Amino acid sequence: MNKRGFIDFEMVVVMLLVVMFGAAIVSVFRIWSMGDTREVNPNVWLGSCRTCLEQMNADIRYAKKLSISPEALDLEYFQGGTVSYLIASGTLLRKDSAGNQRRLLENLQSGLFTPHSKLSGFVTVLFLPNDKMAIPFFTSFSLRNSSQ
Repeated sequence: MNKRGFIDFEMVVVMLLVVMFGAAIVSVFRIWSMGDTREVNPNVWLGSCRTCLEQMNADIRYAKKLSISPEALDLEYFQGGTVSYLIASGTLLRKDSAGNQRRLLENLQSGLFTPHSKLSGFVTVLFLPNDKMAIPFFTSFSLRNSSQ
């Protein structure tokens, strides 16, 4: 105790430093204890998206007709074959008329194929990954050799 009051200025500064140091220790401990222990590799998701985009580009280049639902995109080729992209159980599958099936994207929260309301043959594609730190996959395309 001093002449002016119960606590002097130096004591207030020391108390503030102690409180700030304690808060920093508690924050570091909470972040460490709540942190995700798995390593997130964004290159895996981006690589899968690139592969998916390249495959869709190759398929759409030779398609003459398409049919769309929110969970499926069906392409019909000029030569008569078909390719389907299906979203099922958090996975994007590519199936062709020969019976071949390939997983293009996995761990999807949701996905959507949307036709344009005024431009026929124009499709918007959106895939949201389960990992909230990964960027969503979004693209649009249009049929090239179609009268649709």
